This record gives sequence, structure tokens and C-alpha cells, in this order.
Amino acid sequence: MRQWFHSPGRIKLLTARNAARLLGASARSTLVMMAAWASIGCDSNSFVPPRPEELGGAGSVPSVGTSSAAPAPTGVELAPVPARAIEVVLDQHDPDEAEVWKTAARTQAGFSTVKLKIVNLEANDAKARQVELVREAIAHHPRVLVVEPADPADTGLAAAIHEAGGQGIPVVLMSRPLAALLPAGEKSGATTPKSGADTKAVAPGSGAQLTPSASSAPPVVVVAPPPFAPSAQELVLSAIRNAKEAGLEIRGGALVISNTAGDPFIEERARAIVESLKAAGISPIKEGRFAKELPAGEKVVKAELEANPKVVLVFAADSTSSLVVRQMLQALANRRPLVLACYASEEQIPDFTRRPEVAAVAEFTPQRLVRKAISTAVALSQGKEVPRTVELPVVMNDMAANARNLKAQLSHPQQKEAEK
Repeated sequence: MRQWFHSPGRIKLLTARNAARLLGASARSTLVMMAAWASIGCDSNSFVPPRPEELGGAGSVPSVGTSSAAPAPTGVELAPVPARAIEVVLDQHDPDEAEVWKTAARTQAGFSTVKLKIVNLEANDAKARQVELVREAIAHHPRVLVVEPADPADTGLAAAIHEAGGQGIPVVLMSRPLAALLPAGEKSGATTPKSGADTKAVAPGSGAQLTPSASSAPPVVVVAPPPFAPSAQELVLSAIRNAKEAGLEIRGGALVISNTAGDPFIEERARAIVESLKAAGISPIKEGRFAKELPAGEKVVKAELEANPKVVLVFAADSTSSLVVRQMLQALANRRPLVLACYASEEQIPDFTRRPEVAAVAEFTPQRLVRKAISTAVALSQGKEVPRTVELPVVMNDMAANARNLKAQLSHPQQKEAEK
């Protein structure tokens, strides 16, 4: 009979012998495996996965046998291609005005997160210099080219713009179109497809018009204000209405004030006001001009009002002129009745609408035109459809109720000491 139970001493002896036998077998197996590895030449890399490429820095050495491609030179890093910029070529501007326009453009570019490069004609540059600036910009192959034409009739500039289209560069013309690029019978506001319509090249100075062709070049879009005649007519009619309702005599004529160092459209607005006054039968019409500085403007307005004591209607063609007249109105309150209608910037509207002398304000901020041009350029760079002509509207603010307020003010003059 077999014995299934062993004494404690026997168990210990068997355990020690088994352990020695097991250790000996394990050691022999290890030696055999090591000898095998050495004989076939394997290394640790044969069992370790290769390092991912994205973890390898400059100068890292690739694993043996992991790739057949030649490694990059040690210490060389491949930089990403920089994003192309929207390039802007501006006309000549007063230095302060130019800086305001550039700031507006950069602000809009920041909102749209696009790169922007701006150049402009210097004070002593000939207008033809703009063609060179445009061609330099084209050489950079920008995402979109934005140009404020110095001379809308410049066929050389038109030819350069056509070259940009031939290279696949969309173009935004800011403020004014180029006469040579206007297709016959084009309708304002017509939608332009993404590819747009191409135009045939024209030799500089030839005077020939560019005509549409069937090829698919990027569009040329014009971002500009609308004609100023309608808004000028509203200003004139509102001023006449308020003057009559306040019981003032308008046969003394009118005064039109403008700042010659302001935005490029001031002369157009002043001319539109004068033409509207003539159409309304107002005469005589006096025009006062100054350049930039408020004290200079105050002298001009004061001199014109003293020279024309019967003038009741006063018009300002820009925000600076409006501010000058606004200060004169405050100084002359209850001493001389005047009615003002003007073009002003957006931030001036709340103050002007509270003045009883103000009959109407046309809101026009030239800097918004720059921002509209940049946002239009961004839309073109994204392949969106935009109108052939993008207009920056003139917003009218008519204050008919101010006629009653002005009449009440004139019927209850304050004492001179209180005015002082």
C-alpha cells in the first residue's frame, strides 16, 4: 500500500531538491536562448516598435530598417508656408487721415483674422506711381488686392488690375471704379459669380475700354458710397422746412462749410449741397473752406456769418466742419437764429439730434468704407458670391420736431449774463 502522508522532514527535503532541479533547468534554458540570439544577430530594436515620426525632433536618428526613405539632413526643420496677405494700395491722403484709414483696415482685418499689408502714395508721388505699387503687390500674389484708385481714368492702372485677374487674384476697387474696367450696360448691384467675368487687356494710355470675355477670371468688385445727390437734397429740404416752421426768413441765402483736408468725398458732398440749394431756389450761396484745424474753421465760419448777417441756412459737408458749426451754434445761442443740416460721423449723431438748430444729419463715416472693402475682400478670398458693386449707405436722421424747439428757444431768449 502506498503511503499518502509524509513526515515534515521528508516534505522539506523534497522541496529543496525540486527547487534546485527547477533552477538548474531555468538557467540552462536562459543560456540556450542567449546563444541563439547571438548567433542570428538580433538586437533590441527587432522587438521594440519604431518611434512615431511626430515625436522625432530635428537631428533624431531613425530606427534601422523602419523606412526606406532617406532621412532629412541633421538640424534642418521644414517651416510651413506662410499665409498670403490681403494687400491694400491707397491713394494719397493727409498723414493723419491716412493713419485713420490704415487703422480702420487693420481693425477689420483683425476681426476677420487675416494678414494685411498696406502701402499708399506719398505726398510727393505722381499718381502714375500707383501702377508700380500695384504691380509690386501683384508680384506677392496676395489673396485679394484692394486698390483705392488715384485716377479713375488711368488706363495703365486698369491694365495692371487686369493682370492681377489674369493671375487669379480677386480685386476690390475702393471708393471709385476704373472707367476702363466698366463693362457696357452693367447694372449696379448685380450679383457676381465666384469666377466673375474677365476683361481684355488694354494698353496704358490707349483710352480703349476693357470688354468682358468668356474666360473665368476672379471678379473686380467696387466698394463705394452711393451718389450724394439724394442725401444732399434731403438735407436742404429739411433745413428749409425747419427754418420756415420756426418763422425764419430764408431769402438771405445759405452758407456751405467744408474741410479740404478730410476724406476724398468732401468736395462731392459740398457740390451736391450747392446743386440742391440752387434747385430749391436758394440764393446767394456762400462757400467757406478750411484745412483740418478747428481754430481755422472757426475763423472761416465767423467771418462768413459776419459778412452775411442775413444767412439763416448753414450746411456742413463733413464731420469736422459739422463740429465747427456746432460750436458756433452754441456760442451764438439766442443771439442769431441759424438752422444747420450736415454730414457727420456715427459718434456725432446723438449730440447733433439734441440741438434745436439741427434740422437733419446724414450719417457718413468714411472709415467704414475701408472696413467694408476689407470684409468684401475676405468674402472674395473665401469664394463667396458678392455684388459687383457694394455701396456704403448714407443714413438720414431727420429732426422735424426741432423746428418747434427752435421756435420756442427764439421766443424765450435768455439774459446776456446767463449766456456768458
